[in-house]
Amino acid sequence: MRKGASKTTETKAPKRATDPAGQSASRQLRPRSAADIANEQTAEQLAIRIWAAVVSRKVLDSMAALFDELIHEKYLIDDDDEEGDDESWVDDQCKRERRVLDEGIKCGFDNYPNIDAINRLPPSDLPKDLVPDAEQLSAVLKKCAIGSTRFEQKPHEQLARLVRIALKERFEKDAKYRVHVREDVPGLDIKSYGSRGRTSSKGTFARSEGFENGGGLAALLSGGWIRVAKDRIDPHAWSHEFAPERKTENKHWRHCFVITERDGRRSFLEIPRQALAGTGKPAISLLMKAGVHVVRRDAANKALVRFLGFKPRREIVRMPRPGWAEIDGRWIFVRPDETIIGTPKRRDTTYILDAAVGRHHGLHVAGTTEEWAAEVAEPLRGNSNVTL
Repeated sequence: MRKGASKTTETKAPKRATDPAGQSASRQLRPRSAADIANEQTAEQLAIRIWAAVVSRKVLDSMAALFDELIHEKYLIDDDDEEGDDESWVDDQCKRERRVLDEGIKCGFDNYPNIDAINRLPPSDLPKDLVPDAEQLSAVLKKCAIGSTRFEQKPHEQLARLVRIALKERFEKDAKYRVHVREDVPGLDIKSYGSRGRTSSKGTFARSEGFENGGGLAALLSGGWIRVAKDRIDPHAWSHEFAPERKTENKHWRHCFVITERDGRRSFLEIPRQALAGTGKPAISLLMKAGVHVVRRDAANKALVRFLGFKPRREIVRMPRPGWAEIDGRWIFVRPDETIIGTPKRRDTTYILDAAVGRHHGLHVAGTTEEWAAEVAEPLRGNSNVTL
């Protein structure tokens, strides 16, 4: 600097970042908006649905062969009296179905590993009803970059369920199979007991896992129900001994059932309530001792025990002795063959003489009105010491 020259100060503007990578990172750190999240969820749901439908087409032939086997060779609802292994073959059938499904899902992972692979499928490779979904997927993917999302990252059970739903829809639409797909149990005179029990002329049924939830193709033949007994077991009433206190260990509560055989013959059966505790094996043993045809299959036995625990509205009170008894402020007269009662407070309650009393109660019923008039009333006419 020359002597005497004035000193100047130069102000420089700050340099702006021109690094493209830095700008990209800045954009990536931007929080996702509600619209971004909605687009990603929509794209994922559409892609998974299409993927499941495509996989279902790949396994359809193998599943159809197993369905044919159910219908033609081992039809679930037979009317034979075979004991043997009964319907345990259904478990083997389910294992074969799972193998077919697992192999189909594995091939789906290999052929269509991510959302982009599904998006690239031509319309000709898709079921017609899914072409609009594929078009929507393509449009949504332009708004969100999740095409690299892999399907194998999703829970296997979720994917298997979606494939099963797609298969069920195909069977329901197919003219050959839809006549066999049911929404309720087979048979006539169907009665419902809560949400988990049915009876019909074909036997006793309990709710099982539906086909879409892993219940097997056999569930399509019976509306998602499994037969647990070939005889009809209709819950009739709860039963307990008479006493002012109902819920005590001394009342010996029982479940009462009406058993109907295929020829229409009926029998009355009581099972102690404690026999249903735990696995319920004592209750199953009592049914078999009574001649009831129980399906010998672990899953069926567990479902049967749950069904036997159904609580009917009807109640039977077992009276300890014949004669007069006061019930809820009203008097009834208990006889061996019937109970004489006025207008009851509880219309669903019946009073009977406990069978444990036997015939040593001193009160018996015999004869006709005419016989009593001729052999008792007439000879004792005018005798004031006799009370009938």
